[in-house]
Amino acid sequence: MEAKTNTRRCPPIHTIKNEANSRT
Repeated sequence: MEAKTNTRRCPPIHTIKNEANSRT
C-alpha cells in the first residue's frame, strides 16, 4: 500500500523522460 502511495505522489520516471523527448 505504501509503494502505491509513493508512486502516486511522485510521477513515474518514464513519463518525465517521455515529456522531455517530446519537448526537444
